[in-house]
Formats: sequence, structure tokens, C-alpha cells
Amino acid sequence: MEFVGMKRLLKQFMYNDRMTVSRQVASLDAEGADDYRIEEIYHEIPCHLGSYEISSTGKQSDRGDVLTQKLRIDCDPQYDIRPNDILAIQTAAEQQFLLRAGKALNYPTHKEINAEREGEEA
Repeated sequence: MEFVGMKRLLKQFMYNDRMTVSRQVASLDAEGADDYRIEEIYHEIPCHLGSYEISSTGKQSDRGDVLTQKLRIDCDPQYDIRPNDILAIQTAAEQQFLLRAGKALNYPTHKEINAEREGEEA
């Protein structure tokens, strides 16, 4: 199969959004104790943000219903996106989303990353 050509077409016609990926990494604090810091892994990589489920009832909490929106990000499979990575998405329409990555699904032509957004804006 011609995966190179398909990847080129996806990048040209579908990946109009941008994603910055950050990750929590182990480090040492000033006193030599174990610590963690947030490190930017990728900056503004081409991607596509899409929605695959919006739940109008969501989950019950002590303050009412929490709306949930399940999103999917598609990008080139060359990027190493891990569960719990922080994804800052800037869409071509100037919308901004801050998400946590779920487990990525890898295909020869693209990578699918599931993410979930909760709250009033979901």
C-alpha cells in the first residue's frame, strides 16, 4: 500500500489544527529530592481535533450533572504521545482546548488519541 502518499494527503488536507504536547517527567529539586516537572515534548505539531461523543446527561456529582465530551485527535504516527500527556490544542477556527491524552491507537497512516473533556464547556 501507498502509506507515504496517504500520510501526505492527511497532512495537506486534514491536519489544520496545532497541538503542543507536554509531559510530567521525573527530576530532582534543589535539595536533591525526587520531584516532577512539566516538560514540553512537541510544539505546535499539525493535527486534527474531532468530537466523537457528547453526553448531555454526563455524570452525577453532588452539585448536579457534569457534562462530558469525548474528543479524538489525529496526527502523524511519528509522534510519541503517551497516556496522561497534556495536549494544548489550537484549532484552525482559533478555539483552544486543554486535554489529557488517553491511550493512542497507532496505524500506518496516522495516530488516534482519545481524550475526554468535562465541565460546563463540554
